[in-house]
Amino acid sequence: AVTPVNRLCIVKAVTPVNRFCIVKAVIFCFQVLYREMIWSKRNVDVVDIPIAIRDGDDTRALDLGIPVLLTGLLTQPWTASDLSFALSDHPLQHILQSRDQNRFKFAVDHDKLAPMTFDEFTHVGTQNHNSQNYLYVYGEPIPPSLCSRIPRIPCLIDKALTSTLLWVAFSSVCSPLHYDLVDGVLLQLSGRKRFFLFPPSAVQDAQIHPKGNRFDRQSAIEDIHCPPSPFRDIPAIQGVIEPGQALYIPYGWLHQIEADCGLSISISYRWNSYEATIRGAALSLRGLRASSVPVDAQRKILAEMLTELPLPIRELLVDRLCSNLSVDWL
Repeated sequence: AVTPVNRLCIVKAVTPVNRFCIVKAVIFCFQVLYREMIWSKRNVDVVDIPIAIRDGDDTRALDLGIPVLLTGLLTQPWTASDLSFALSDHPLQHILQSRDQNRFKFAVDHDKLAPMTFDEFTHVGTQNHNSQNYLYVYGEPIPPSLCSRIPRIPCLIDKALTSTLLWVAFSSVCSPLHYDLVDGVLLQLSGRKRFFLFPPSAVQDAQIHPKGNRFDRQSAIEDIHCPPSPFRDIPAIQGVIEPGQALYIPYGWLHQIEADCGLSISISYRWNSYEATIRGAALSLRGLRASSVPVDAQRKILAEMLTELPLPIRELLVDRLCSNLSVDWL
């Protein structure tokens, strides 16, 4: 039994140093438990990697060109009312509807709804919350009224943004595994999103649909949790974006993004760090083709023109540019 005397001895035995160690151990246990709650278990033999975390005020957070999660960008999550006020009566043009699954692919195989205000979208979205009818504001260019209200991200100040897009859902929706030919930052204003990232070197094993296919740049792998070999041997960088956090997705990185249940509001910022170099290479390729230069020689010349790009991205772009199809994809 723990008598008052024994209890006093136990308290005395816990020195400040021991107490500090105990507190650290408790914090560690909570961190492990939290990670277990948000970590998505995959049936693979490799160990996935947690995303690196940087302060949102760090202007050089993207300098290494690797995925990072920026934090501290919001004081509190946005609500549907906040977004409604910011959008005012702006008609949303990019609303997709899927009646059978929550996976939204780039090809237009979903119903595109007529333009509606955000309040109208909210009404329809909440009415369908418990049905198999999924709605998604899918890459809506943000109007000036919203642009002036979203948080400023210091590391994007010097980026020549090509687009700033809005993504909204009221149910669990998913953008399946794919890669983009741009850099991107995804800012979460409300709700949570789980992400999986794979480097450009994984593209060759990701069963990407060929160039010219309507699912170009998308993977044929439907289940990221139990992928086929050899892709299952590639570890993912994974984690969860909380409100007030932003995920940096570097150029050419494969990614799958899944919204949690409930309201999810995200803003994506995109830019092309290699636009001038790639455009010059594409123009040169047209000349090489016009001169009937052999494909092997075309590949070698293009690789030399793209030497300033990281090797995996260089190989990815050479493969795309030297396909037998048009190079007018830029």
